[in-house]
Amino acid sequence: MNIEDVNKIIDKIDKSSLSFFELDIENCHIKIDKSEVRSYAASGVVAAAENKVVQNYAPDMNIKSNANAGNSIANTTDAAAATVDEDDSVVVVKAPIVGTFYGAPSPDSDNFVSVGSKVKKGDTLCIIESMKLMNEIESEEDGEVVAIIANDKAMVEYGQPLFKIRRA
Repeated sequence: MNIEDVNKIIDKIDKSSLSFFELDIENCHIKIDKSEVRSYAASGVVAAAENKVVQNYAPDMNIKSNANAGNSIANTTDAAAATVDEDDSVVVVKAPIVGTFYGAPSPDSDNFVSVGSKVKKGDTLCIIESMKLMNEIESEEDGEVVAIIANDKAMVEYGQPLFKIRRA
């Protein structure tokens, strides 16, 4: 496999709807990851690898590896999240599934809730998109939203805290 073949593969993958591609031929191993966010580390750091060649194990070829392309960005939390007392009156709403967090029903709409919003049991707090399905996450308590922990359009893991609600 020569450098032109590799460039053709990269162009084809870049123009396709694939988000992850891996190729292992002879002494050449290519891994391409176009996803915005591939994993959520327990430390709260999200690795972003967008349209980058993540790894390339082809020492005899003159191809530059972009292993450091995954710019780490801290998963920021609302300032109120750090100041909320962890007592029995505060309920932490956690992600019931893995997916992408959306705080509003559409990009041009207002968020379902904001800090200080009063919610009732059954009110929609957010949407988590998982496998092309939009899943509404509802409040299980009456109360007031004291913190929104997840960032809009960020990947969330199962059990990851999304909101803090003070019971009414």
